[in-house]
Amino acid sequence: MNNALKILMDSYGGGTGNVMIYYNMDSFDTINGSGFVKNISPSSTVGSNNAFLDSGKNTGIFHDKGISGCNLSYSKLTINPFNNGFLSNSDLNWSASFLFSFTKTNSEDGVLFGCLNRDNVDYYGVSRDYGRGFNIGVNDRNQLFLQGIDFQNGPYVIVADELDLANKNLCSVSFDPYNVTFAHYDLTSNRVYEQTKLTNNLIENISGNEKFYIGGSNFYYKNPGFSGYLDEFMIISGDYDVNTLKSIISGFVSYETLNTGSTGFVTVITGQQITNIQQTGITGYALVQTGSRPVFTTGYYYQTIIDTGSISIQEGQRIVTGFTLSNGLSYNEEIGIIYKTNEYKTTGNIAHATLGLIDQVLTYNTGGIDLVYGVKQTGYIPLYGLSPLTGFIGITGSTLTPLTTQVSIEGSADYSFNFISGIMEEYRHNYLYYLSTRLW
Repeated sequence: MNNALKILMDSYGGGTGNVMIYYNMDSFDTINGSGFVKNISPSSTVGSNNAFLDSGKNTGIFHDKGISGCNLSYSKLTINPFNNGFLSNSDLNWSASFLFSFTKTNSEDGVLFGCLNRDNVDYYGVSRDYGRGFNIGVNDRNQLFLQGIDFQNGPYVIVADELDLANKNLCSVSFDPYNVTFAHYDLTSNRVYEQTKLTNNLIENISGNEKFYIGGSNFYYKNPGFSGYLDEFMIISGDYDVNTLKSIISGFVSYETLNTGSTGFVTVITGQQITNIQQTGITGYALVQTGSRPVFTTGYYYQTIIDTGSISIQEGQRIVTGFTLSNGLSYNEEIGIIYKTNEYKTTGNIAHATLGLIDQVLTYNTGGIDLVYGVKQTGYIPLYGLSPLTGFIGITGSTLTPLTTQVSIEGSADYSFNFISGIMEEYRHNYLYYLSTRLW
């Protein structure tokens, strides 16, 4: 097989323990003239569950090496019952995914994988169909479907009516007893088209002694054969999302390349440089000069002359006068002269009349010379105060600075995946559907 598939299975959680069947049609072989497709790795059931060509069929027609896959139009494949009770029909917690790479050669509907059985039973006097198993196929609209028979509701078909397939397709159908997810993988555009449908019809598996078929079924409304070719087929037990299945199914059309890596350099840490973090604050106090004040002596007289005698001044005019205290401080003030003999008659009889000043020069007695006892400055005395001293008061922590160097390394091995040459062109859509009324 292509080893890319096994690598991808291991990488994305679908390991061999969950793979129940894997057929690559290149593994077709014959025994005593009878043809079969071998169940190969990464299947967990290698050595059993091979798929057998119908008895008497020409193996050369079924597997023409000049044509992709095996010709299901010519014969179906039969898979004998599983010895381990795979997908027990009494277990309502089972789930499984079916992965296909196939080519459809005409518009006729058919069954890709089938195991549907129908029995008619008498249920309290009422004839009912009882079904076991299911069919996975493609209808004449080229859309995937799942068919089954529910004991309460009867026959049902669930169709992926939002997914239009190409002639050659990579698809998956995943389901548990009450819901199914169809997916179509367009790997050339790296896209997944999916549709999930819930149902109140029970999707039930066959009994442990019944067979599976590829390109056929025990029950279908007509010949269940499939018109086309099957390239690869896989059954995985368990629940997987479509993105995981996309990674796995890409192994159907890919090959792997081992990358040994390249030599280069990386930066590595060789040690640490430790730097202490110091806390700062007040470590003490010192006496420092904050200023000075003057020193005075007493016994000196100072003469402050305001004015002598009398002066002539007009009423309302301002003059400067003042006085000196015994501590040597002098105060001056500015005053205006108002004469008490003035009657301050109003200047009019209206509400906004004003009082008038006397418009003439009068005599004002200033009071003469004022002598006071004063002081004399002889020097300065310095003034001192306490000032805080700042500095380091202790270690509160440390910082680590990495020390690095360059080291030569050799790259580790990994895988890259590439499409098999020319294969993806076969999976492109090459037709159109006309969805309006007929033109004739």
